[in-house]
Amino acid sequence: MLHCRCGMVYVDSRNLGYKPFLKRWLNTRTTAGETETLQMLIEKYAVPAIDWVCEGLDGHELVKKPIQRLPHTNLNMASQLCRLLDATIIDHPKMQDPQVHWVLAV
Repeated sequence: MLHCRCGMVYVDSRNLGYKPFLKRWLNTRTTAGETETLQMLIEKYAVPAIDWVCEGLDGHELVKKPIQRLPHTNLNMASQLCRLLDATIIDHPKMQDPQVHWVLAV
């Protein structure tokens, strides 16, 4: 007789964090050089901003978190940024610089 088992593992977004989402989104970018530039901008600006707003981290120092009128999770903030970038990044010769899209999204 054959016995099979099936199981599911649920991971809370607080335990997983938002960085795997950002990494997966960056892997969907197909334009040459775009991924590297966006990754640099995300590491320089988005990660510290999200950590400050959601966790109260300023670099490695714990500071007071800002008051959020509509509380957001760090995963929600990261997904909103990615969706804004998706909406603004278009194939047009004048819009080839990912930094232009970064400024528009932020």
